[in-house]
Amino acid sequence: MKYLYPARDLAVSIPPNNHGKVDIFIDDLIGVAPDLGEVPTRVMRVIPLAIRSLARPVSTQDSIPRKDIISLKKLKAEGGLEETKIVLGWLLNTRELLISLPDSKYHTWLHSIDAILSGGKSSYQLLETLLGRLNHVACIFVPMHHFLGRSYKAFCRAKRSLSWTTLFPNELEDLKLHKDFLLYANAGISFNVIAYRKPTCIYRSDASEFGLGGGYSVLTGAAWRWEMPIDLRLRTSINSLEFIACVITVWVDMLAGVIQPEDCIFS
Repeated sequence: MKYLYPARDLAVSIPPNNHGKVDIFIDDLIGVAPDLGEVPTRVMRVIPLAIRSLARPVSTQDSIPRKDIISLKKLKAEGGLEETKIVLGWLLNTRELLISLPDSKYHTWLHSIDAILSGGKSSYQLLETLLGRLNHVACIFVPMHHFLGRSYKAFCRAKRSLSWTTLFPNELEDLKLHKDFLLYANAGISFNVIAYRKPTCIYRSDASEFGLGGGYSVLTGAAWRWEMPIDLRLRTSINSLEFIACVITVWVDMLAGVIQPEDCIFS
């Protein structure tokens, strides 16, 4: 089967591991293994073995009855090795190298945004819950963080009064944009986007109060500059101009066909 998104070169050196590995996040154990010989079986068995070795066996002589530390029912339902697996709230597809927001979360979270948009207002409890959910997505789709600022302001405004708050038009527009982000996350994000990849393109750009300045590609040599007309100067922050300059610098190579949008990650 052809891989949808082949793995790209990493910026860090990771030694090959044909024996599998178990990672631990707080109280979640995540086993990963290549499908080679008995390796998957060993990784699948080592997790309950490690748990059982750290716990005192159940005894009929215990004064307080207790259950076995391993739930065989849950282990059977969730503990098997699969090519697609929900881990820490995300659906991992190791065949296509995609990480996706599960359908159940997508539809529920989308409905909560629609509920706020339909009324144009929200309580601080609803906004607090929604922001937690959006932050969950932003941990994988990092550009979302840039568009959460106004939503946090709305939350703080509602929390100060311990009541409801009416959302401003730009705050409602941000929520509409987050619906598109949720759809993107539900469709699947390439592992290449969230990994520390070796850069294939290197750009430099800058801006000042007099204009967008300019930018160039270190590898292709394509460059541009633009001096802003006097009547347009000092209408926005330099940070905004620098952000626009970054985008234009990448666009130059995109328009020339040197790179494709799915190849881009920003740092």
